[in-house]
Amino acid sequence: MKRFLTLLSISAWMFMNVFAQSEMKILSLEKCYDILYTENPVTDKIRMNRQITNLNQRIAQSGWYPDVQLEASASYQSDVVNFPLDMPNLDIPNFSKDHYNIALNITQPIFDGGRTSAAKQLEQDSGEMNEASMESDLLTIKEQVDRVYFGILILQVQMKIHETVISDLEEQLELVKSRVENGVLLPGNESSLRAEILKREQDLTKIHYDIMVGLESLAEILGTDEFLTYKLELPEKENWELQNQDILRPELAMIEARQEFLGTQKNLSDANKLPTVSVFVRPSYGRPGFNMFEDDLQFNWIVGVQARWSLKSARNASVKTDVFDLQQKQLSEDRTLFNRQQNAALNRLKKEIQSIEEQIQKDQEILELLRQVAEEKRSLVDEGSNTVTDYISALNDQYRAELQLELRKIMRVQAIINYETEQGWTWN
Repeated sequence: MKRFLTLLSISAWMFMNVFAQSEMKILSLEKCYDILYTENPVTDKIRMNRQITNLNQRIAQSGWYPDVQLEASASYQSDVVNFPLDMPNLDIPNFSKDHYNIALNITQPIFDGGRTSAAKQLEQDSGEMNEASMESDLLTIKEQVDRVYFGILILQVQMKIHETVISDLEEQLELVKSRVENGVLLPGNESSLRAEILKREQDLTKIHYDIMVGLESLAEILGTDEFLTYKLELPEKENWELQNQDILRPELAMIEARQEFLGTQKNLSDANKLPTVSVFVRPSYGRPGFNMFEDDLQFNWIVGVQARWSLKSARNASVKTDVFDLQQKQLSEDRTLFNRQQNAALNRLKKEIQSIEEQIQKDQEILELLRQVAEEKRSLVDEGSNTVTDYISALNDQYRAELQLELRKIMRVQAIINYETEQGWTWN
């Protein structure tokens, strides 16, 4: 009963699979990349980071805006100035113990030594560093997509070959069955074929569920569930050739952005060596005013120019400049080390691609020879001069060679994409 249910389940699935082939949608690797870049949370973070950078630059630019401060106060004091004089015909003023004042301070910078410009550029550099870091995270997810995608492609090839083997075995089973009934072959030949078919069907069931798991994983990474019934296609890399291009990895962009950031910090430090100059206006209304002998509320104002310079800030700025120079040298060493590692990785992948291409040629020759052997074994079985076991063995050898050939084709494309990723992958 269990065997019957298993066969029924596999048969139903295979029927649905064949029926859906005509309407099955194709999912390309480029489509996965498009979804990854447009719908992944990391891309949302990149967009928000750009908005944050723009807002921070607006804040930094406000260093040139006039600064307006409103001050108000009210107080009462225990005593005031009294003149110990009592002279005729002399009006000695009395001062109130309650004081009131409201003033507006307006300051407009006219020279800041480049502080505002450096602060604005600092926000730009900081935003680029954050974006490069997020691009690196996105590249890591892209590599996960590649691994899952090619894993499913391999399973699809295995499923196709297993289906072909089962079809061939079932065709041969009909011939063997009739010869057993006619007494030409022993019943064990038919049993061997049936057992082999069951093994293949068992493997096919596992491959089917492995594909489903792979598609679910891919959908989870991409944040969608619409790919569970899609068929994946192998990217076109038939005429691909090695090209010498500059490395455009996000790690390098991070190093370059960090160097720019340090350079801007150095400029800001140099600006701190210079004074700041601004003009100011201070209108006020209150009591007492500038004329202390008038005890009424008064309106007053003052305008002027002020400059600020700090000896400690200037000395520290010189030390910070030396620190930034050393940090930039460290980043230059990091860049050199990264380039060496990348060149080594590219050379390794280049050799891997060349090796796979040579093995593909040999696989094609091996497959052709094993096809001839399997065909001979099949002819001998048809004639009754050979056992089914020998034919099954030869057929397995043939399909193992065919599977190996198809797997190497996938491995070649995967190695090419790994090479392109290592060389520098962009979202164009």
